[in-house]
Amino acid sequence: MTHEERTPLHARSLPGVVSEEAPTWRGMPMRGLYFLESRLAEGARPDTGRGPAVLLPGSWDPHQGEYSNAVLRSLLEEAGAPSVFEAHYRFEGQDGRFEPDAVVADLVDIFLDAASPPTVVGLCLASPFVLEALLAACERDPAPPVAGVLVIGNGVPGHLNRLGRMTFRNYTNKTIAAISKRFSYAGHNFTSDNIVRGEQWLRESRLTAALARAEKDGPITPFPVPVESLYFRFDISTREVRALTRRVFGIERAAPLIPGYHRSLRRPSPADETILAFYESTQAAARAEAPGATGED
Repeated sequence: MTHEERTPLHARSLPGVVSEEAPTWRGMPMRGLYFLESRLAEGARPDTGRGPAVLLPGSWDPHQGEYSNAVLRSLLEEAGAPSVFEAHYRFEGQDGRFEPDAVVADLVDIFLDAASPPTVVGLCLASPFVLEALLAACERDPAPPVAGVLVIGNGVPGHLNRLGRMTFRNYTNKTIAAISKRFSYAGHNFTSDNIVRGEQWLRESRLTAALARAEKDGPITPFPVPVESLYFRFDISTREVRALTRRVFGIERAAPLIPGYHRSLRRPSPADETILAFYESTQAAARAEAPGATGED
């Protein structure tokens, strides 16, 4: 089946918003990701000069998306995002399959793309890989041209709390994968393999090494890219690793917790407001620092 003939697993339908599959990032081939690019219907809004928002899913990568319709519409209509790229996992033609090496390589390319720097949001499984790719990008460019990175529900192997360990056991159950496909939530059966593969890969990662070097009570030093972390009231990572993450990535303050348990953001939640505010602040800063900027946004 050709690309034109295939029926994509993931879809998004919003009145007044055009959503199309994008197998590349601005013409650059992707190895472990593809996108649904959403933008307002032509002529609905003038060009704001801002970069796009990029939203990455968790391990389930459900066919209806991990983020709410409300946050997509707010990013486009209120924040002036020219487009929202919802990333989805795809490896060797298999939608929903997460391949760590390929995803990290794709994210590094995105972080190093200087045209209209994006604001990137990672949820759950994506979060540590977004941070891993950011560290890799900094090895190639000390100040990679990405407007900002927000990670939500970040969990790192070896640093999971009791809820995290229980969640890992449950989600790696093959029955869960079968149920997720049968009841059309994920629409694929890669969930458990995605988690196991990601957990094993991260144990030898730059991120794990950086966290091991960090001192829990040491000073927070500036990081070349604005990074924020957001957690649920009942989340999967230990307080220690949250503190270490803040030190590695220069996160000065802890954001308010999202009410409830570690989960998808498919339904509207207070996290939507944080995503919107983070996009607006990082894009305003990126525009102010751009060559020829007037300081007005």
